[in-house]
Amino acid sequence: MADSVTPMQLGSNRQLLFDPVFLADSRGVELRMNAPYQDPEPVLTPDRPWEVGRFGRYHTVLLDDGRFRMWYAVTTDAEAQPEADVFCLCQVP
Repeated sequence: MADSVTPMQLGSNRQLLFDPVFLADSRGVELRMNAPYQDPEPVLTPDRPWEVGRFGRYHTVLLDDGRFRMWYAVTTDAEAQPEADVFCLCQVP
């Protein structure tokens, strides 16, 4: 570890815990993303009027207060200029 490190002022912004920018020294570790896997069975299928066009381009799944919640983006009309994105929430009871 470095003898003297000047603290960075981050304010209230969220940061990746193991971002190399914030590490003075590291040995024997690496930051690696898991390879994506597409399951043959869809997790979510479009079944609402606003879920037309490109469905589920971006998504985040979190366990929140004992419930799984998935936020996802839908482009309502792929032909529209500019495209209209809608952000949706799917909850599991």
